Amino acid sequence: MFDKKCLIGIVVLLSVVLIAACAPTPTLVPPVPTQTPLPPLPTASPTPLPSNPEEVARISVEDAYQQLGKNNVMFIDVRTSSEYSASHIKGAISMPMAEFYLRLKELPLDKDLILYCA
Repeated sequence: MFDKKCLIGIVVLLSVVLIAACAPTPTLVPPVPTQTPLPPLPTASPTPLPSNPEEVARISVEDAYQQLGKNNVMFIDVRTSSEYSASHIKGAISMPMAEFYLRLKELPLDKDLILYCA
């Protein structure tokens, strides 16, 4: 009925189909992000946020000292928590640079912010 070559071909074909049918189906798993994405920057600010570091106003130590105690100014220490604990400007809040963008919503929009790291 079937010659030997045809029979071998049918056996091979059936074997391939059987192996393919028994193989586990791949499960698609979404990639796990390695870092938490940064939140979007606040959009409702009275003045636009600077787009590059050169646009950020810098002040001298003397000018910053004159701002101490004013109600419209907030000092933010961007050093590590341990450095803040060791010493910081009275009234400054600790917001380490590693957390800064994650905590932007905590910053008041109605005050001048003075960030320092030394």
